[in-house]
Amino acid sequence: MQPPFLTSAPAKVILFGEHSAVYGKHAIAASIHSLRTYLYVTPTADNAITLNFPDIKLYYTWESNSLSKIPSPSASIEINDTIDQQVAEQIQNLIKESNIVDPLHANAAFCFLYLYKCLIPNTSSLKFTMVSTSPIGAGLGSSAAVSVALSYAMLQLANQQTNKDLINKWAFVGEKCIHGNPSGVDNLVSTHGGAILYKKGTEAKLLDLSNNPLEILLTYTKVPRSTKTLVSNVRQLYEIYPDIITPVLDSMDSIACKASHILTQNEPDFQSIASLVDINQGLLQSLGVSHETIAKICLLSEQLHIGPTKLTGAGGGGCTLTLIQDSTNVQKFKETLTDTYGFDTIETQLGGDGCLLVPNDDLNGDVIKQLDKLFEESESNKVNKDIIDSLLLPGPNQKLPWK
Repeated sequence: MQPPFLTSAPAKVILFGEHSAVYGKHAIAASIHSLRTYLYVTPTADNAITLNFPDIKLYYTWESNSLSKIPSPSASIEINDTIDQQVAEQIQNLIKESNIVDPLHANAAFCFLYLYKCLIPNTSSLKFTMVSTSPIGAGLGSSAAVSVALSYAMLQLANQQTNKDLINKWAFVGEKCIHGNPSGVDNLVSTHGGAILYKKGTEAKLLDLSNNPLEILLTYTKVPRSTKTLVSNVRQLYEIYPDIITPVLDSMDSIACKASHILTQNEPDFQSIASLVDINQGLLQSLGVSHETIAKICLLSEQLHIGPTKLTGAGGGGCTLTLIQDSTNVQKFKETLTDTYGFDTIETQLGGDGCLLVPNDDLNGDVIKQLDKLFEESESNKVNKDIIDSLLLPGPNQKLPWK
């Protein structure tokens, strides 16, 4: 496909099964409808490849002659998705030579350049500009959305017959570039959308929530946390008190399985889902992975009769998920969280579209001008989520012909 064109992929949340999934228990992850990464691919006049990611302040151009010195990985993705270490080392050297030292920048550049060398090594004169409405590093799968959007775009540029399984496979390679040994869950949800029930070592089961999306409020506490430390702390508890912690993990497994059954019914019992959210938060708290900020949100949602709240992800701060059962006091809830505590809130639905494309053929001159303006202004940090959503967000009132 010839540029310009757009790809997009959603963020995700863990609905049930944080921490217990590490011990081989079931968990449910779901895509987030209104938190997405957008990639705009445009032609350029120079003989180079440019990556601009304003959200993390990464702007870099690589000349084609420097990229051509790096060999392409020998193994095809259909045969082996293991990172080619020889190629990886040369890309890492190029990144160092480019004076990209920030770890976040280096990981993003490595993901981008490795996928580039795999899929479109002989292509040049292109600019890749990404914007995201999802907070970076908040445990919402932003890196997977980036990997999915890049993989989809590069497969289009390579003129390959594309399906979601192939996109997901390449996105998993992108995630390996960033995380080393990812579970593959984040890229799977971001590719397919909806929700998935997964368990380590077994094939994930896709759950269609399109007819019964869950209305939620995400709260980003901005409290930094170390996933590695939190997982390690749970492991320590498990090793000291196995007879106590094992039943907790088994209960979390039962919650995920029960919820997957309820969510796939024609008329789901959302009151039961609410009860499971409440129980799951209590179990997570017993594992010591909650936080005082999470407790404040849980208490406030209870006081205002919004619905139950639980942490999502590793805990220790990060994000919470509130199931909206009664919307009467949602505005007051949001205002208190933002004005009193300084948190960010996003009211959205779970189970939206996965990766999407707006092909070149569907972009007319006026739309291209709007896109050029938006992405150019994004590079100067002159756009916010509302501006991005007004033009780019897929859905019933979408302005672009997403496919």
